[in-house]
Amino acid sequence: MSIITSVAQGLPGFLGRTFRGARDPILSGDRRSAAEMTWPERQWPTLYKDIPADIRRPVVWDGRLLGGASVTWLAWHHFTPAVLTAAVESGGRAAKRTALIVFAILTAAIVYRLWQWQGGTQYPFWAKEVGAWSPIVAWYVLRVLETVFVGASGLLMCLCLALLFFPAAWFFASWRALKVWWQEASEPLRTPTRDALLIFKAKADIRGSEYQAYARQVEDASGRLSNMPLLAVGTATGALRARGDMESPSAGQVVAFDGESIRQHVLCLGATGTGKTRKFIRPMVSRIMNADWGAGHRIGAYITDGKGTLWRDVLPSVEHRDDVAVIGTGPGQVGVDLLAGMSPLEVATTFKAVSGQVAGKPADDFWPESASGLIMHAAAIAYVLDQDEDTVATWGDLRPYSLLGLARLATDEQAQKAACERIDLLADAEPGDVSPALYNAVPQALESVLWLRGTWLPMATETRSGIVANVNVVLGKLSGARALADRFFRGSYEDIVDVEHALDGGVLMVAVGETEWGLAGKVVNVWLKTRLYVAARKRLVTDPEACRNTSCALIADEFQMLVTAGPDSDTSFWNIARETGVFLIAATQSIAALHQVLGADQTANIVNLLRSKIILKTEELSTIDYVRKLAGELPRAWEPEPRFFATQGARELAQPDRTPALPEARMSQAFFPTVPRLDTTSMRDAVSYDPRFLMRRTMQDQTQQISSMQAAAWRQEDKVKDTLVSGLTWRPKVESDELLLGSGFAFAIVQRAGGDRSDIIDLEAA
Repeated sequence: MSIITSVAQGLPGFLGRTFRGARDPILSGDRRSAAEMTWPERQWPTLYKDIPADIRRPVVWDGRLLGGASVTWLAWHHFTPAVLTAAVESGGRAAKRTALIVFAILTAAIVYRLWQWQGGTQYPFWAKEVGAWSPIVAWYVLRVLETVFVGASGLLMCLCLALLFFPAAWFFASWRALKVWWQEASEPLRTPTRDALLIFKAKADIRGSEYQAYARQVEDASGRLSNMPLLAVGTATGALRARGDMESPSAGQVVAFDGESIRQHVLCLGATGTGKTRKFIRPMVSRIMNADWGAGHRIGAYITDGKGTLWRDVLPSVEHRDDVAVIGTGPGQVGVDLLAGMSPLEVATTFKAVSGQVAGKPADDFWPESASGLIMHAAAIAYVLDQDEDTVATWGDLRPYSLLGLARLATDEQAQKAACERIDLLADAEPGDVSPALYNAVPQALESVLWLRGTWLPMATETRSGIVANVNVVLGKLSGARALADRFFRGSYEDIVDVEHALDGGVLMVAVGETEWGLAGKVVNVWLKTRLYVAARKRLVTDPEACRNTSCALIADEFQMLVTAGPDSDTSFWNIARETGVFLIAATQSIAALHQVLGADQTANIVNLLRSKIILKTEELSTIDYVRKLAGELPRAWEPEPRFFATQGARELAQPDRTPALPEARMSQAFFPTVPRLDTTSMRDAVSYDPRFLMRRTMQDQTQQISSMQAAAWRQEDKVKDTLVSGLTWRPKVESDELLLGSGFAFAIVQRAGGDRSDIIDLEAA
């Protein structure tokens, strides 16, 4: 190892030992104390925490470092011992080469002078004439000795000069190499930006609160949520941060849910074929079901869609589990007793919710409400008859307390009269003549019998026909789908499962939909979903511990074909669902599709309940308008100047803050015509315009003469002001055409640790 390399490699350690006891923490190497002097931990706690990578924000806020310092000071983080070592080592090599050249030049001069030198003693011509050879020999010996002595003295002087030149050249070469490297490191950071010059001061009133909110988000993410699973959604493009949204992620940063935030529900919007299932739902199901939710916590899933085909797409993500059940009519698939465990009131409210999905939002609520009342009374009577063995025997394979049983009791006048007569007989029975359960249940049906006889049967025929028609809209065609009727509508199928399977941590997938089974398939799908809501509400009361220890992800594609309004529906369930352990990931085509089913007010309500939004490519105008309003606005303008950016985020995309290559000194830098000094000019913010340039340029224009530097300075001030504020207006964060990117890109607002992060993200890069 050469001396130069040894000195260069040992210099950082030598400086560290030399200044170890210095009072200045920067010199002593106490970085923590130095940081505390500028950024006290009590005021800037996030600078001293290990922040999860997905929510880590740059220290640049609104164009400046936290606290207001210029971003140019970030150049210091590139300066490492390796940079100093490289500068000193390359400076030493440059100084060595330069010193050798200097030595060679001086040596050549000495040799040349020696060649011309005649010596200090005259040649003895007289001795040659008289033939005396001794003086001549003595002269030659003396000449050799003089030449050797003078030459050696000259060479020694050259060597001494070169040796004296070498350390100074080494110092200057190293210093200038380091200065060039420093200018290169600082150059991107010096570019003027509007947020540093204008927005930083404009947001002084709110930035403190924004930082406190972020500090609390970091506290939650690194504290109580640290053991929660982290579920990636996509990778940020950094577009919104470049536009000035400090809460948005940086380019390349992962956007993710934590285990708590995803339970605040997710809505995915996108036109047909944009990848809602393939690029969002399927990967998200895989991440949810394979995540570590902590010891003792189970995760179940209820997977459904309006078409009844989603289960095939997500089956590979869960087929490794032994608790997967598929509801359908195919081989190995199971049925569900749709009314099992439901009270007559729950049946009636579920019927109304399903009716709203099947028939659409009514112009007059009287008819569906009356149909729901009829179903409730029919269910109250059927509930009793279902416990009467004689009645069950006469009904054959159709149980009275089933959807088809209710359809018969609600629409067939003869069946109603027969049922009322049977209830009368059971009411007159002695306690020992019937089972205790049946004997205790009969009084509950007597009020419904009185309603049928006193209100329903005497009702005008036209009114009854209208109510019955509303019942038939939902239940009238169920018997036509024989395979579905056997497994779902008769109440007598034996190979069944229930929605509690998903609530208990299993995986339940629905393979029944409108595509194959029409109206009957829709009734099954919507009824099952509503039944899940009812069961979840019950569990919240009966087993709150299970709600805390078991979560259930309801994955619903083509949500517009399933969504309902009213009691025990989507518009009322999702505001309390988090406490039940159920969370929703819903995908639908557009806001307009929800409007068509629910109306504007109910759509606004449910969209607000689903806190996170993923919006893929869409051309639907109401969805575009909703997203633009939801994202909000930012002050934006055109930026025609090549050396000016709106924000530091935009500058980072165009001119990234990168560590330059290690410094390499040149021989020309080893000469020292000027005295080196500590110069931080390269760390000052650059200005947009040079007044001297303006003067030279405008002097060429005969129509406008600038006669002095003062006028040029005024011109500069005007131009800088124009650059900062000209054309500056509040514009949407997201433009309409940016919602048409497609190919896996989506606009996302994702909840995370009590905050939300929004950006245009790449779903395929998660």
